[in-house]
Amino acid sequence: MTRDWANITLQQFYTKRLSSIESGCCKPSNDCNFSYVSPTNWTTTANSTYTNPDCHAWNNDPNILCLDCQSCKAGVADKYKHNWFDGVKALT
Repeated sequence: MTRDWANITLQQFYTKRLSSIESGCCKPSNDCNFSYVSPTNWTTTANSTYTNPDCHAWNNDPNILCLDCQSCKAGVADKYKHNWFDGVKALT
């Protein structure tokens, strides 16, 4: 995400079109019900139990975020799937 998003509101954030990688790797799942601070900074609710394991994996550290989340892995796979298909179309 670009730095010019740093001071946007939650409403503005949800109007942004995120790639599958940005959505899966750079923000927590909506299932987590975290409180928005900034696009890559979210506050967890104390003593919460989560059914989505990605909620436990989320970290506000910009070097970590949700890079080990299943949603991130799915976003990367989705990106490569689309790139692979486009490459095959170009060859035919």
